[in-house]
This record gives sequence, C-alpha cells and structure tokens, in this order.
Amino acid sequence: MTLAGIAWTVRDFCIISQSRFRSFEETSSALQSFDSDNKIPFFPNTSPKIPRKTLNSIPCFPPNSFPHSLFFQIPPKKHKSKRSLLSAMNLLNLLFLFSILSPVAFANTKLDPHLLPRPLILEYPENLNIEGGGGGGGGGEDDIVFRCTAWRFAVEANNVSPWKKIPFECLDYVKNYMMNKGYALDLEMVANEAGFFARNVELGGDGKDVWVFDIDETLLSNLPYYAQHGFGLEIFNSNLFDKWVDMARAPAIESSLKLYKEVLDLGFKVFLLTGRSEGQRAVTVDNLKNAGFENWDRLILRGQDDQGKTATIYKSERRSEMLKEGYRILGNSGDQWSDILGFSMSNRSFKLPNPMYHIP
Repeated sequence: MTLAGIAWTVRDFCIISQSRFRSFEETSSALQSFDSDNKIPFFPNTSPKIPRKTLNSIPCFPPNSFPHSLFFQIPPKKHKSKRSLLSAMNLLNLLFLFSILSPVAFANTKLDPHLLPRPLILEYPENLNIEGGGGGGGGGEDDIVFRCTAWRFAVEANNVSPWKKIPFECLDYVKNYMMNKGYALDLEMVANEAGFFARNVELGGDGKDVWVFDIDETLLSNLPYYAQHGFGLEIFNSNLFDKWVDMARAPAIESSLKLYKEVLDLGFKVFLLTGRSEGQRAVTVDNLKNAGFENWDRLILRGQDDQGKTATIYKSERRSEMLKEGYRILGNSGDQWSDILGFSMSNRSFKLPNPMYHIP
C-alpha cells in the first residue's frame, strides 16, 4: 500500500473493514487493489508499514462525519533524478483528487460548522536535502540569505526579544535591505496603510483626536550614522549616538513625512513621543524643522524622572497622561514594539521596519 498521490480517510478504512471484509489481510489487499486498479503512480518502497494492532485500534466514525485527511508523500533522495517530473505529476494528481473527493466527502453530510477542516499532510523523507539546480539552492550565500530573512521576519514579529546586535553573518543582508528598495518599499507600505486608516476613521471634531509619532527611524532616519557602525552589528554606544544627534543632520523618512502632513491636514493633533532626552530638545526641534516637519502640538522627551525606565513603560505612562487629559489616541507610529505596546495603547498602531536595533 502506498500513500503517494492517493487520498483516503479513517472513515473509509472503517467502512471497508467493517462492511466488506472480515480480516486484516482482506482489508490490506483491498487497499492494494484500489491502488493498482486505479493506476495511481507511486514511488516503490516508500509506504509506511502499518501493524495489524495499529489498524485494529483505529476508532471508527459514522459515514461522512469525519473529514478526509489528504496524505501526499515527497519522494526520497534516491528518486531525485526524476524529482521534477514526478513532482509535477503528483501535483496534478493532488489537484485532481481534491476536485473529486471534495464533493464526495460531504455529499450526504449536513455541514456542521464544528467539523474539522481536512488537513493536508506532507510527508518528507528524513534524508531530504534541498539542493541547487533551478533556483532554490541549499548552500553558501543562499543559506545565509534564507537564515537572515527568517531572522529579520522574527525580529519584526517581535519573536526575537531582546537582542543587542544583528547576527554577524547578516551584516551584508541587513546592509542590502536598508540601502536598497526593500526597506523603502516596506516603509511606504506602512505609511500607506496608516494613511488609509487616518482618512477613514471618524474624528470627534473637538480637537481631542491624537496621532502619536516616534522620531528616530520613524520620522527621521539615522541610517547615515548606522552605516558607519555596521548597520547594527556594533553594540549601541549612547555617547557616539548623542554626538550624531547633536549634529541635527538626520534626513526625513519621505513616506513618513507624507503621512505626517496628511494627518495634520485631516485635523489630528500630532504628539511626538521620543526616547531622546530633554537636553536634546533644541537640536531635535532644529533637525525636525530642517527635515520638513512642522506644526506638531507636543514634543515629549525623557525627563530626569524617566531615566532608567524601559521605553515601553516610559511611553505607556506618557500616553496614559494624554488619555487622562481627555485625548483620544487614534493612531500611533513607531519603529520599535516598545513605541506601540504596553498600556494606554492607540486604536490602531503602525510598526515601521527596523532590523538594526532593538529598544525594550
């Protein structure tokens, strides 16, 4: 019996074994016959051996009450010379079986919203090696790209936390992402979604609707600084970064500047909530204005009492104060999860990409 390219169910086995056959041997023979009679292609010697005890212990269910489980077995390495052709054949068989079995499985069934969905089970051989040839690659630079892409997605999903610097092997990957179209397109996507929300949310008309923006890597880009410090490969040095901030040369993130102006035009009050210290207020104002940001309602920086607090706590406390004053925080944009999580959160938050550093 093979599971390659054929679909069957526990329900079907129960019906066959209980109504048509009296023995394990007859049941197995019937399934083999089903395979050969229908001439479904399969890979020899790949079928799992199912002991009699296991089959006899399978619980049986009323007809049409148990969803089909579709098994599709990937060919082992010894068949790799014909892998492309066989994979294409099996994909066609798979789609063909879906089209046939889907109506049959539930033809006489009154659909129940609690029925389990039919799972697709892909069985990979233990010794499967992903090898090059046709675009996919399993070694060298391709492996690094795959690993670093996985790492970046985990970072952006807040699944890697906390972390102090990027992996050494990901330096070129992060550099290429930040300096080329990938980063810019991701920023634009976030800004577009935020703008769509801003245009469609209902404002109170009383001047109490607020949009909160972070500054660094949200409105202003510190990419010129990080390009000189390994794109996050170096451990963060606050003294060096403060010297950069004092220069007030950070350029605007263009997609964020567009969103900023649109939010103001729609009638939101704009509060800037940054982790920069109060002593950097003057240079921050100069930098913002030079980059094209104007007419904000508040610029909130860390005071003496905020030193030592995590960004999550500090920013949550400041948002809580806004709510106590009667403001409604409808939108919040930031590049760190600590900009948008915590308590007193906004109705909608928008996370900008930043694989260079993490602030808890």
